[in-house]
Amino acid sequence: MAIRPVEPRRRRRKINRRALMEAASHLFREEGYRATSLERVASELGVTRAALYHWVPSKEALLCEIHEEAMELMLERFHQIDESALPPAQKLAAALRNHLLVVAHNLDTIAVFFQDEASVPEGPARRIAARKRAYDHSLEALVRAGQGDGSIRPDLNSKVVVETLLGMCNWIYHWYDPDGRVKPDALADQVVEMALGAITATPGGSGLKGRPSPGRGSSPSPPD
Repeated sequence: MAIRPVEPRRRRRKINRRALMEAASHLFREEGYRATSLERVASELGVTRAALYHWVPSKEALLCEIHEEAMELMLERFHQIDESALPPAQKLAAALRNHLLVVAHNLDTIAVFFQDEASVPEGPARRIAARKRAYDHSLEALVRAGQGDGSIRPDLNSKVVVETLLGMCNWIYHWYDPDGRVKPDALADQVVEMALGAITATPGGSGLKGRPSPGRGSSPSPPD
């Protein structure tokens, strides 16, 4: 009687929250949130669906975590910038540069944040929307402060300025390739220079790239 060889047991991969968030963000972006099941996320990670329940109770909860993470990424360094001693125009430049780098370094997360916001449950959606409004209002306050000290054109509406600048920054997730010829730092420098050059009263005179100017102190470093 022939002895059948014993098949080796399939080794289950170990995952962590970071790996889960990255896999889910990528799949939600590429395949769509509604079309992506937890089974699909588990398969991408090489684990069973049951293993995912250690980290997240549902696909909906996972989507909420991705949206919360997007806001955390936006706000983490912005608070440092807003509380710094930089003049208003330089604060705005540094904030815009930070926003651009967050988008460029987290394309999947940012894409899901904008593509799937309608799928976030009402409670978390209201909380996230409130944080976004507060962020927008803080940026508008920087514009008005710059208008007050003469560094930003006084004829512009602060809300129009902020919505236009953020719209331009957020849209890059549609086309930007971080592995292409233009690296994130260069991208941020060019966009900030173009954007702020259009609204400042003295273009080029206030360290508009969001980097330190001689005698002006230094801005927070970009996200890791």
